[in-house]
Order: sequence, then C-alpha cells, then structure tokens
Amino acid sequence: VEGLRCLHYIQALRREAHQALNEHVRLIHREDSTRFAKLLIALSMLRAISPLVVAQLFFRPVIGAVNIEEVLMEMFYGK
Repeated sequence: VEGLRCLHYIQALRREAHQALNEHVRLIHREDSTRFAKLLIALSMLRAISPLVVAQLFFRPVIGAVNIEEVLMEMFYGK
C-alpha cells in the first residue's frame, strides 16, 4: 500500500503472521507436510489480483463496497 511507513515493523508483522499460519497448519493438518508451502504459493498469487477485485470478492458481501487501501491504512494506523 502506497504511503505506508515503518517497513521493518511491517516486515516483522509479516514474519509473525507466517509463523502463526505455519503453526496453525502444522497443528490442524499434521498429515500434510506440504500444506504451508502450498498456502504461501496461493497467497503470493493473490498479489497479482488488483486490490479492487480482492475488496469486491472478500469484503463487499460482508461490509459493502470499500477501498481496500483505506481499510489497510485504518487497520495499520488505527484511524
């Protein structure tokens, strides 16, 4: 998202999110050792999808039409 600062903080949050997801996947899907890698690949593919499309797919049915960048800025800065 353009305009975000504190790159090191954001990267640390990303690492924490990956670690939490990895722990959850290992706990819930013990039999599938490749599931976390597959999820990371799927998540990386989401970056190719425009923010507008992501907002319409995931947020519109729940909270209506939103600007995903504004939502992220509000979440990060608490505005």
